Amino acid sequence: MSTKTTPRVGTQATMRSQTRSVIPPHSELKTKTSVGGSTERIATASTFERLSSIGDTTTRSEVGQEMTSKTETTDLPFFKQDQFTDVVLQVGGKKLYTCRALLAFNSPVMAKILSSGSTKNKDLDLPEKEYEDVVELLAFIDPRVDYLITEQSAIALLPLAEEYEIRSLKELCEQTIIQSFRRMKKGKKPGSIPVDISLEYLHMADKYEFPGLRKLVTDEFVNNEDPNATKSLMESTLISEHMKLTVLDKKVEKVHFELDRERRERTAIETKLGDYGHKRIGRRPLLE
Repeated sequence: MSTKTTPRVGTQATMRSQTRSVIPPHSELKTKTSVGGSTERIATASTFERLSSIGDTTTRSEVGQEMTSKTETTDLPFFKQDQFTDVVLQVGGKKLYTCRALLAFNSPVMAKILSSGSTKNKDLDLPEKEYEDVVELLAFIDPRVDYLITEQSAIALLPLAEEYEIRSLKELCEQTIIQSFRRMKKGKKPGSIPVDISLEYLHMADKYEFPGLRKLVTDEFVNNEDPNATKSLMESTLISEHMKLTVLDKKVEKVHFELDRERRERTAIETKLGDYGHKRIGRRPLLE
């Protein structure tokens, strides 16, 4: 499935901690003119503020701004019933109207749920899900909606992408988070990202098995000269023991590499000094 990235006109993001609108505050959505378990929170609003303050200016300008067009929020196809509606999602006491075939095509888990006899011709209840996150999910899979993903929406959608096995969304979330982390590191000394921020990213890389993100954050930890970095990593309850050992092994490798380099440099200096001494001793004495 191709990624839809046409930005929404006149609508920008807002923080989750603010008063919520009917549109997820951390994405940009636009209706196309042509009609065609428990969710775990990875980062809090305060974490998003810290991430955006380190990221690029585009991210900072999107976060914390109110919606400018309430009319646009009612244009999304799943906010009202139409001729394509054959299932209603019940989320947090609200209804979202969509198509069974659309859900089943994008999610093998949804396909099994919708094909079971207990859910046929009935509303589908999604308990303990965030309404805004489900709206984001529908916006991603609905071909009638242009969807621009941000790092904040990627973090929020990851649990749903994992639970419903939506591979294309999970891959898009990983790419978005990696790009954000790279922008954060751009122009900065390796290891300069605050430890608590690196731990957030390492947790995502570890939990969702993102090898590219895992390598980037591991390198950041290895180069972090903060004496509390290793301690914070070892005390974290969010990072698996395997991931902790992987980071520690990399740090040990770095120490061995630096020690070996120092030995080579010392040996080279001593060799030069020895050669210089031999040359002086081998010289003929000056004539009186």
